[in-house]
Amino acid sequence: MLLEREISDKKGYPSMQIRKTLLIPAILAVFLLGVFSSHLVAQQHRLRDARSLLVRAQEHLEASHGEFAGHRLKAMEHVKAAVIEIDLALAANR
Repeated sequence: MLLEREISDKKGYPSMQIRKTLLIPAILAVFLLGVFSSHLVAQQHRLRDARSLLVRAQEHLEASHGEFAGHRLKAMEHVKAAVIEIDLALAANR
């Protein structure tokens, strides 16, 4: 009974001290969750921007003339692989 009186008031609600003790970690958790989620959103924007630039580079490589001793084709393969990896990274964060 003594323990029950210490953690609850006359109406059975948790005491003010217990509510404060639980409130502070809850507020901190919500704050950290917000910071973490905004960081993820920023990273996704950066990945989308990088993907867009890679697609433009791919278009320029395809439109260019000459083989450049096979280096143009090799660059096109690398750019295509990078676009695929970014797509996988974006899909993994959904």
